Amino acid sequence: MIERDLDVPAGVAAVRAVGIVTPQDYHDVVAPILAAAVAERRGLRILCTVDEAFTGMTPGAVWDDVRLGFAAMRHLAGCARWSPTSCGSGT
Repeated sequence: MIERDLDVPAGVAAVRAVGIVTPQDYHDVVAPILAAAVAERRGLRILCTVDEAFTGMTPGAVWDDVRLGFAAMRHLAGCARWSPTSCGSGT
């Protein structure tokens, strides 16, 4: 599932991927974020956190990720992905 994370600075859209991501998640969460940026004629700044509980994406979700990614590309002012498992352990 994709959840909105509202605890971010103004002007940043943040989402968190948890469990299995489906096309419905893109329809309900990601597409409205992109539509709002386009309607407001502002650059899209997005942060995607891949939670430790993320287990994968359905094939339809992968397609929606690519499709919406290309649609958003010209509107992006910045983007980042963060995952707790991608950070060093410090040992």
